[in-house]
Amino acid sequence: MNKILTILLLISFTSTNAQVEVELSFWDECLDSVINLEYEIYDFANDSTYKSNEFKVILPSKGFYMLDANIVSTDTDYLSYVISESNSFLFIEDTNFYTDTVCIPKIRRTFSTALHSSNWNYFNCNNLSNGKEISYYFNGNKHIEGKFIDGKPYELVEYRRNGIIYSKYYYKVGDFDFQKAEYYNDSGSLEELKINSPRKQEIEYYDSLGNIEKIEVYQRRKKRKIVKYFDEYGKLIEKEIKPSNKKTKHNKL
Repeated sequence: MNKILTILLLISFTSTNAQVEVELSFWDECLDSVINLEYEIYDFANDSTYKSNEFKVILPSKGFYMLDANIVSTDTDYLSYVISESNSFLFIEDTNFYTDTVCIPKIRRTFSTALHSSNWNYFNCNNLSNGKEISYYFNGNKHIEGKFIDGKPYELVEYRRNGIIYSKYYYKVGDFDFQKAEYYNDSGSLEELKINSPRKQEIEYYDSLGNIEKIEVYQRRKKRKIVKYFDEYGKLIEKEIKPSNKKTKHNKL
């Protein structure tokens, strides 16, 4: 299968003027081999795109990057997004030459490239994902673990390369958007929880000890956001309401 890989790196630079040479290769779990492919790096701060030449890119400075990629098959009409969330972040701060091998998981969200098509599915390599599916990093740690019905997920768990959980998503089967999402910090503790419903989205933020810090509630129909702040003991200390087209209201408790 012929493949075309396009890489987008959304960049937010830290303060430094030293140029950085980046060289990326990709380990494709479906092929069980390392592949070299050309890619692009996009700097959204300066609206600039850096295209690789022989798999290398020269960037103007060190910084924090977000990586995205897709593979287009020439013998099907599907485009696959192959860079997982936990692999999408690159932080370059202590070197002028950055090299890495990025894992391309075998579990991939795909979209039809047919005109006006909204068809999407998850595949395990070339097979429609069904039942429990697990993808692994090249070091043997779990990468993605999901539960599917005919290509549609109802639970997705993603892990960092070191084996620590990164995120967990819950879906109503057939829906593109998640019902609930959990995000974890580097030590594996919950730091953010999102709950979606037709009427509202609620986001809960936790500190490193697991204590609730803030809750944001966006009410879709009323088009307003309510923010609640908590002290270190979990006691509500402030409530902020941001109605549409009105000034923010603060209520100290």
